[in-house]
Amino acid sequence: MRITWEQLERNANARARAFAAKGVKPGDFVAIGLPNSNVFFETTFAVWKCGATPTSLTWRLPRGEAAAVLDILKPSLVVGGQPDWNAPNSLPADFVPEGVSDEPLNNPVARYWKAMTSGGSTGRPKVILDHRPAVVDTDSRIGARHAARTLRCSIPGRSITTRPSSCRTPRCSTADASPASSSSTPRNACA
Repeated sequence: MRITWEQLERNANARARAFAAKGVKPGDFVAIGLPNSNVFFETTFAVWKCGATPTSLTWRLPRGEAAAVLDILKPSLVVGGQPDWNAPNSLPADFVPEGVSDEPLNNPVARYWKAMTSGGSTGRPKVILDHRPAVVDTDSRIGARHAARTLRCSIPGRSITTRPSSCRTPRCSTADASPASSSSTPRNACA
């Protein structure tokens, strides 16, 4: 199903308010165990709108592996995943926010734009933080170049970024084009 950017924005606003009501606050981590869908993107944007950091987990992750990752991450909320993940604060994959506004939010900026998981060479779970914030300054010379790859939010001069659809590199990111930024992924990997 196709949705417009406006629908994505409104749906993400409603989800962000519902997540905040479930206790998500700026600086938190939220685990997302959803298949690729509009709901996955709405949920990811909603997490950023809360000022929190999303961690994508495969929705098919077995209970033992999920428990190990969730123990390290200590997310304030788990969205989706399997029922046997036994997360203390969770919402099912088919969650639909009801009774909350979808109007624009005053978005705090997430300290980290993503937290990735890895088993690495040891096979033990790890969480890897990308130290770039979840914004790009579209008013800057470099940020303007990436503006076409972003969804504009209600923060003047800033946009929450999405992964460019033209990028095929799994480690790619355009979250912060600042030369001074430190990150775990190569800067401008998709450029």
